[in-house]
Amino acid sequence: MIRDLRLFLASVAAVNTETAHYIFGLMDANNNLSLSEFDPDREEALGTQMVRLGETLQERARDRRRTVEGGQQP
Repeated sequence: MIRDLRLFLASVAAVNTETAHYIFGLMDANNNLSLSEFDPDREEALGTQMVRLGETLQERARDRRRTVEGGQQP
């Protein structure tokens, strides 16, 4: 596995974990199981991570498309 792919997968896993914490925190707060919701700074940081991950995923798709259209193996 190439280094860039490992970094990408680690980013996906980190965002996935943080998103799960966010969702469960919102559900707990909504059901009065927790007194506080997700911290606003942490929420904003998650949004930033999601945007960066989305941009990376789009760039990866463009690179793969160019490779396929160029007749090379991905």
